[in-house]
Parts: sequence; structure tokens; C-alpha cells
Amino acid sequence: MFLDVRGTSKLHGGAAGLFAAIRAAIAPVEPLGIGLAANRFTAEAAARATCRHPVTVAAGDEAAFLAGQPLGVLPMSAALRRRLAPLGLATLGEIAAIPVDAFERRYGPEGLVVHRLARGEDSATLTAWDPQRCPSVHRELAGPVERLDRLDDDLRDALARLCEVLEQRGQGLTRLSARWQLESGAQARHEVVPAAPERRVGLLRDMLALSLEADPPGERIVAFELEATDVQAEAVHQNALFGEVERDASRRVEALSRLEALLGAGVVTRPRLRAAHRLEERWVDEPGGSRGRPREVPAAPRHEVLRVGEDVTDGAQDGAGPTLRMFAEPEELVPMVQGGQLVAFRRGRDSLEVARLTGLRRLEGGWWSARPWARDEYDLYTPDRAWYRICRDMHRRRWLLLGQAD
Repeated sequence: MFLDVRGTSKLHGGAAGLFAAIRAAIAPVEPLGIGLAANRFTAEAAARATCRHPVTVAAGDEAAFLAGQPLGVLPMSAALRRRLAPLGLATLGEIAAIPVDAFERRYGPEGLVVHRLARGEDSATLTAWDPQRCPSVHRELAGPVERLDRLDDDLRDALARLCEVLEQRGQGLTRLSARWQLESGAQARHEVVPAAPERRVGLLRDMLALSLEADPPGERIVAFELEATDVQAEAVHQNALFGEVERDASRRVEALSRLEALLGAGVVTRPRLRAAHRLEERWVDEPGGSRGRPREVPAAPRHEVLRVGEDVTDGAQDGAGPTLRMFAEPEELVPMVQGGQLVAFRRGRDSLEVARLTGLRRLEGGWWSARPWARDEYDLYTPDRAWYRICRDMHRRRWLLLGQAD
């Protein structure tokens, strides 16, 4: 146990009076050692080195006192202790005698800390113990309640009171315990564990309601108690440091409006999930505004062998035409950018000029294994009406040629 006794010399009459007060405070337990020093490590070493006899180390005498102490009093990792063993060092004074620069070069930051402690230099402070009780709220209901909607007002009020206490402490709730007193005298219990320190009443109420619906108590509730069994410092949004949180929504709307004004109406869309078997068919683009019907993304072909019409500028056609042949091993392409735009790909000694890129399909797999993969596939059309299937490897950050039309 560590005590910060600065400023108490007149209260206890010096070291002897302080030691007597400590013994009286912990009686009938007899301390194995008591040490008084100007810093934490020296005081601990003094307490461990004595046998029921208090020891005082005056300020400035730390190095002299520690010089004869064994190496075992130093807090160090097992790895550093093994590395020091071949040196045959036995006391802290032998470590302090080694030049600090050489010791740090050999044993790194931990070695520097150990060397400073051996010299009696310790800047560690004590952290006060806060014995605050976990906040809780008890609520007696006007009558037995068997429906969740009739419990809602009391539940919200109790959560608001609980969150108000947490707000005053600058804390968020990471585990909420709810104990329900039932009409028969029995009790039921539910726990809610938010993903991050939380004190939003609406979210906590919804989580409790879901827990009650999943595991009903089976009887009418007559009282309940909510307790914040685990709390942490509230997480701070990085923008909150500059007062930006409240402006995020309005700034986002302004930015999207500027994009539409610059690039044209309907350019801003939002993805919407739909039921589909293939991943690349599960999304549709919905216009960013509130009007307009959703614009569906063209479905990807369902086979690896695809056919297109002779006029590739008009899209795929049924019937005979070029066949897309997929390579057994993809070829790597080097993108060529001009003026910030992708204009061609280097393929060995040849180049593939970009006339049009279409059919973005995002595919991924293997996420459950040690070799996941993800890629964005495109159809590349060149000015000479050739057709290629290319992709962007999202893990290795490279372009690949997957196949070409015969």
C-alpha cells in the first residue's frame, strides 16, 4: 500500500509519529515492513528490505540506500532479466555504475527505466482511488404491469436519471443491469452491454425492450432497479474537439447539393439493398433526392462465357458474337493516367487505350480464411472495338487483365 504523506509532518510529529499512526490505523494487522522516502520506488524498496522495522530514506540519499539492494527489487520483464543474467550483476549499485548511455543502447527504453530506478530516480505518481458506488435507480410502479408499452414511461424516466448522474461524472455506461421485482415476489434479471460507453436514453431503452421481448419475465412487474454495473470515460468524437459535430449533417447536405449543381441533377445516388442471390446483384442506386424511382444496376451476366453483339458500343446482344475468354492466369496491367484521368493500360509492350469502362462489379470471398480476396471488375472497350475484362485487386492494389473477347 502506498500513501502520499506530504504536508503531514506537523500533524503526526515527524516520521516516528507517522509510523505510529499507520500501525494504529491497520491494527491488529502487523505490517511486514514500512518505508518512507521521497519517491515511490525507494519507499517500496525500503519497506521490502526491512523486517518489521520502519526505515526512513532522506531525500538525496536514495542512490546510496539502493546501492546495496538486490536486483530482485527492480520491476522488469522476464526477458530483460534473462538478458542481464550473463553480466553477473547482483545489486542495484552495480547497475547504477554502468554508463547510462551504454545501458540504454544495449537494453532499450526498458533498460533506461531500470537504470534510473537503480539510481533512485522515480517520477511515478500515485493515482487516487475513487470509491464511488455504481449509480442505480429504483422505481416502484403504481400497479402490476404486464405489457411493455405501459412500462415505457417509467423506464425512460429511470434511465434519464441514471444517465444524468453519468453525465455529471463524464462517464458512459458499458454494462447495465436491470432487476425486475415480480408480483409473486420472485426476481428476474437482464443485462445490456452497449458496444461503446453510452448514455443515450432512447438507445438504452430500446436495448432493454429487446432483452425483455427475447426473455419475458413470465409474471407482472411491480418494481424494478437499474444499475450501471460498469462505466467508462465517455468516448469523444474527434470533431467534437473543434465543435464540429452539430454541423456535420448540414455540411454534408451542402456538399451533396454543390455536387448536383456542378455535375447535374441525379448524379448523387445512394445504394439500397435488395434480395438477390449474387452479391453483385444485391444493390440498386436510388436517386439522392426524395423524388424519382430507384434506378437498378444492370445485373451481371450469370456465366463466365459471355457474348456481345458486333457493335460493342450498343451493349450486349443475343445470338452469335465475340466470346469472352477468361485467362487461366491473369496478366498484370500498368495504368496510364493523363490529366488526372485513366487513358490507357500498359500490357507488356502493347497498350490498351480506354474508350469506355462499364459494368462495375464488386466481388469478394475467402474472408473466412487466411487468403481473402476482393476485386472490382470492369468491361474495357478500346477505340478499335476490342473488348476486355479487367479488375482492380483491392488487396494488392494492382490492375489485372482477366480475359478478352476472341
